[in-house]
Amino acid sequence: RKTVPYPSKVVNKAILQARVNRIRSFSRERKIPVLISEFTVPRWAPGASSYLSDLISMFERNRWGWVYHSFREPGASIWSVEHSSNKKELAPHTG
Repeated sequence: RKTVPYPSKVVNKAILQARVNRIRSFSRERKIPVLISEFTVPRWAPGASSYLSDLISMFERNRWGWVYHSFREPGASIWSVEHSSNKKELAPHTG
């Protein structure tokens, strides 16, 4: 699999916003709530923190429910927002 940094020409805030706009339009037309379920990014992906921050801000701005995959799941430090971006560090940061 190819690693794509965030932001880039392939994925950036404008591209994410366009996708969110389609969901928002669908939801408003049908008068249905939105729940974004189990989104994530490997913690060492270039720009992972910015990617998550941009997504969550869009979800919050639209008042959508969201579920991050997976918070504090044993053995799943790849997704941990409490760990550094260094793949080899296995313990979360405490400070």
